[in-house]
Amino acid sequence: MNKIILSLAAVLILFTACRKETPNTSVSGTVEESVSHTGIAYAKVRLLALETNCYSCVPSEVASYDADASGAYSFEFSQQEGYVYEIRAKKEKYFDSTTGVSITAGEKNTAVRIMLDAEAYLKLYVKNTSPFDGNDKIIITGDWSGGLYDNVYDGTGIDTVVYKTVRAGSQVKVNWAVTKNSITAPYSAALNCSALDTTFYNINY
Repeated sequence: MNKIILSLAAVLILFTACRKETPNTSVSGTVEESVSHTGIAYAKVRLLALETNCYSCVPSEVASYDADASGAYSFEFSQQEGYVYEIRAKKEKYFDSTTGVSITAGEKNTAVRIMLDAEAYLKLYVKNTSPFDGNDKIIITGDWSGGLYDNVYDGTGIDTVVYKTVRAGSQVKVNWAVTKNSITAPYSAALNCSALDTTFYNINY
């Protein structure tokens, strides 16, 4: 009986050693808008752990935190050996972002900045101003999510508005191909879209 107890104790010690934890590790920083670098108030921040060299593993949540009015956040946790960490931030009207963090165990890891791209809104006025026949076609694509042919319009009476949500802070490419009289011509435009604002553009063809 004593041998069994000793064996169980040895297994428990070995298991504990394999999952060695270092207390009082902290990580803090700010969630910021990627262009202006201003803090994003009350963003939802999650600290995630991922087993080292396990490429099929799903990150597990260690802790979550609501950033303060200036976008600041802070976590204190017991770091496990054999894991890497990342921070994921999200906020309504911003695109989610995940950043891997280099953490020194048992220390205060500060100034970890998480950048979120703000949404911008694109309003395209599309009108066939020079119709040829019922086979007229326009295909519109660009820097937004969706299928390659998510905006295809046929016929002579096209007069519509297309709404898109895009990333602010960089030029947004809009492409369109017009087919009339069996001839297709490509066009494009690069638009500067401001954060949380609407950009208007006319496509007359």
